Amino acid sequence: MSILPRLASRLQHTSRQSNSFTRPFFSHPAHFRSVRVPTPLSRRGYATTDVAGAPNPFQNAPRRISVATLILTLIPIATTCLGIWQLQRLQWKLDLIAHVEEALSLPPMRLPAQVNVERIPDFAWRKVRLEGRFEHEKEMPFVKEDGTKVIVNRGWIWDEFADRSTRNGETDAKVEVIGMLRAPVPKNYFTPVNVPEKGQWVFPDQEEMARHLGTQSVLVDEIFEGNAGDVNYRRNHGVPLGRPPSIELRNMHATYAATWFSIAFLSSVGLFRLVRKRPA
Repeated sequence: MSILPRLASRLQHTSRQSNSFTRPFFSHPAHFRSVRVPTPLSRRGYATTDVAGAPNPFQNAPRRISVATLILTLIPIATTCLGIWQLQRLQWKLDLIAHVEEALSLPPMRLPAQVNVERIPDFAWRKVRLEGRFEHEKEMPFVKEDGTKVIVNRGWIWDEFADRSTRNGETDAKVEVIGMLRAPVPKNYFTPVNVPEKGQWVFPDQEEMARHLGTQSVLVDEIFEGNAGDVNYRRNHGVPLGRPPSIELRNMHATYAATWFSIAFLSSVGLFRLVRKRPA
């Protein structure tokens, strides 16, 4: 028998065996089905596309707002409102400074016998001239020439003269006092409590002071405009030292407004970048 037919038959048998090993396992058409292939949608997300053309159930799903997005949305709104409020406070403070400077530039006026307490805020920080004498046993009551009494805050005194018996510069004679008329200060939750029985006044409650001292509800801060020699005399004889004839009003509202607006701007930039990176 020729070797060529047998060789051809062997090669054919080997080919059939090779095809049986290389045939796909799921080669029957029944094993094929529709699959979803992830399709890039943006830099941060993916959408699923049906190869067979089936609709995507997640295509129109609503977007959820994260906590960071919500916070970054509220911060610019709140800080912008605070900045506007500080601008309003700035204008109020500028008007107050102008009012105080104008009041201090006017010459001293004399108080009437009976002061209308409701009109005092209209004349706040005005210089007044008083003539009369002090009731030293109560420190602050001042008896005017017409017999009416007002409250005079005489200023500060050195510690060694806190006891009245150690002072030798006080007089019961008639004196002239140049002072500054004070408007009533409203109380709040943090207002400290005075101790009238001990003569401790840590808050200028004019009505309480007037009831305890038997005066009108009028408070005048004594002004000291003397020289160094006058200061030494008061220092050595235990005479109180009044306040200077000026007022320093702290005005930081422009800085506060700039701070709030800066925070609003930075948080707005952060919000924009966060929203921009989110998938559509």
